[in-house]
Amino acid sequence: MPSEVFEITSYRYYQFSSRENVFKAVISCSASGGKTVYVYFDGGEHSLAEARKNGNSYFLYYRYADMANIIDMLRNEKPIWMVYVPEGSNNSRISTSQEPVGEGELP
Repeated sequence: MPSEVFEITSYRYYQFSSRENVFKAVISCSASGGKTVYVYFDGGEHSLAEARKNGNSYFLYYRYADMANIIDMLRNEKPIWMVYVPEGSNNSRISTSQEPVGEGELP
């Protein structure tokens, strides 16, 4: 099954109270083609689940310590892409496009 690539167009995130060893936060991203990407941040130390999809919903799992990096990318980069690689390869990701070195931020 080939990879799927689509643009993330907006996001919102939730920081939960009183959670220690389950999903402490989640980012819900709207994407092109009516897709939704849920990015879960796990506070535990067990193995993370593999990325998966269900219809037009995609699910990614990161450590809670990675949340600031993901939010920084969503706030400061454009465009942002979701790359879904089918189950078993553990290579799905959120990424930027290729940018020239030293480009800096545009005004």
